[in-house]
Amino acid sequence: MVSYVAALAAATANAASNVLNRKATREEPAREEFRLRLILGLVRRRTWLAAVAVMLLSFLFSTVALGAGELAAVQIIIILELPMTLIGGSWVLGGRLGVREGVAGAAMTAGVAGFLAFLDPRSGGRTNAPAADWIIGSAVAGGVLLALFLAARASRRPARRAGLLGVACGIGYGLASPTPRA
Repeated sequence: MVSYVAALAAATANAASNVLNRKATREEPAREEFRLRLILGLVRRRTWLAAVAVMLLSFLFSTVALGAGELAAVQIIIILELPMTLIGGSWVLGGRLGVREGVAGAAMTAGVAGFLAFLDPRSGGRTNAPAADWIIGSAVAGGVLLALFLAARASRRPARRAGLLGVACGIGYGLASPTPRA
């Protein structure tokens, strides 16, 4: 039961962090996009600092959830972050969720839940990857992240830019996600 409550808290905290982050970045000038000055400007904003704090809290909740429960059960609850972010964003940012957005959010959530259910991940024996594997894997992931970021920065098409940054975020979250104990 602890794992389920912690997973729901992680999903809620991460969704809140996403919404606060978007709120803070919307207030920055568009000319600062993809510039170091954007980060320097955000560091001075309470909304962005709150987003970072809530994101760190979500990592703590995720760690508790994964430490107390099975990955398959916890991850399905954590993906509720997707619709929570859409709903929270529409409330806080003054947008409106149409049928299209609602269906897309439900489809994404159902797709990830179905994917996890079909994979049926379970704890295995405790194995540790050699440090060299972690270093090489992290370097490769970092290189891919940098390439995606630079490609998004160079793109003039908003849809392409969003797609590239979305893939980069997914890789980054995957790399940073806590590992469950075996």
